[in-house]
Amino acid sequence: MTISAFLLSRLGQGYNSIVILLALELVLVGLAATHFLEGMAEKRFRGIEQ
Repeated sequence: MTISAFLLSRLGQGYNSIVILLALELVLVGLAATHFLEGMAEKRFRGIEQ
């Protein structure tokens, strides 16, 4: 996130734009992590049930 903020500031983006884009980055990373963890949990629960 630090690198993203630095690059956005170097591109001349305003403070509000940087905050919004970093929030969007956090949402996307959160969604990816949730999808990954749900997949792992599904595999583990199938192993427990058997």
